[in-house]
Amino acid sequence: MARLTLRAVLTRHHLAPLLDTAELLASELLTNAYLHSNGPASVRLRWTDGTLRIGVWDTNAAPPCAQDTGTGSESGRGMRVVELCAATWGWFALGDELFGICGKYVWCDLQFRPGEFATAA
Repeated sequence: MARLTLRAVLTRHHLAPLLDTAELLASELLTNAYLHSNGPASVRLRWTDGTLRIGVWDTNAAPPCAQDTGTGSESGRGMRVVELCAATWGWFALGDELFGICGKYVWCDLQFRPGEFATAA
């Protein structure tokens, strides 16, 4: 569902050159949220001055990290993919459990100027 929605939004806003990379990055961030939290997750897209920010909120406040995985490992490369494909990425903790709101927001940016190919800067 997230991939389909992302494709529809980017196509509608004439950002089709970003589709493949944006879909990959959103999938990696959402997969991490699914695997490492026990609650809901949410995706947010923001386009500002030639930068597409893809953000994912989840209920686990632990920081994401790129793991050093062996060549035989079938998982654990998600944040490494984000590091390599995004222009920049980051995260911040959200709230605290006292009020029932906690977790983190992980984001990554793709840069694009109309008439150019998408790049990871």
